[in-house]
Amino acid sequence: MASNNMDVRLEELLQNSSLLDKLNYTDLLYHQYFDLAEYVLSTRSQIAIVVVYSVAILLSLIGNILVVMVMAKNLSKGTKLRTFLINLAVADLVMAVFCMPFTFTDVMLQQWLFGSVMCPLVRFFQVLSVSVSIFTLVAIGVDRYQAVMYPLRMRMSKSRAKQVVAIIWIMSFALAAVQLAVCRVYQTTFDSIL
Repeated sequence: MASNNMDVRLEELLQNSSLLDKLNYTDLLYHQYFDLAEYVLSTRSQIAIVVVYSVAILLSLIGNILVVMVMAKNLSKGTKLRTFLINLAVADLVMAVFCMPFTFTDVMLQQWLFGSVMCPLVRFFQVLSVSVSIFTLVAIGVDRYQAVMYPLRMRMSKSRAKQVVAIIWIMSFALAAVQLAVCRVYQTTFDSIL
């Protein structure tokens, strides 16, 4: 029923040419079938989300801490792959600590509670951790490709791997820094959507 009312209202808005100049077409198309009642989470859904997020955060913390501890224990004896795997685990820890709890709260309460300072910081850490993970996986892939395709060439040293990790973090910080400048908290009401 609500979507039929939205369809009628949408048609009225589109037929009124004086309003067309004032409309944001992307926003209109994105929200044309928006109905608040469809997005209210049931109790079962809330319980499922709590369980899934809690398990994911807990496993991420425990698993990645164990990876860092095991890999760092004999770092001097290890290969460059060990350096990359530690880097990947640290990026996942950043995600588990600085991103997942805030996303969980945002999903559950369907509003941002952490103020205007935390919004860009959380986005910064999200972009940072994802970028570090992606760049690290690319570095591992390039290293493995070179090992397979050019087995007789000199392989990457551990010191070179550490330099690659430093470059990965610098590039990721540069990408994530944009979020500090552009992310803001905006207060909206559901009446102002259409």
